[in-house]
Amino acid sequence: MAAATYDLTGRQEEVLEYIIGYLSDHDCQPSYREIASAMGIRNVNGVVCHISALEDKGYVKRRAKHISRSLEIDWDRYHANKKGRRR
Repeated sequence: MAAATYDLTGRQEEVLEYIIGYLSDHDCQPSYREIASAMGIRNVNGVVCHISALEDKGYVKRRAKHISRSLEIDWDRYHANKKGRRR
């Protein structure tokens, strides 16, 4: 069963937007430590929880579980979320 297109918490959306902005600026994904630092998250475990939630909801995929900078954005899902929030 597919999740709703506007099912992100505010913090999950902030993390996703940070990842997308970083990708745009640097042409690679941020590390979990970079996400933690930029988002004011005290440790990497907090980032792991947000990434896991984004993955469960279909917004990101990890190409490999234990390889740095291995996130992929599901752009179709992301754009569907944006459309759903505008209504």
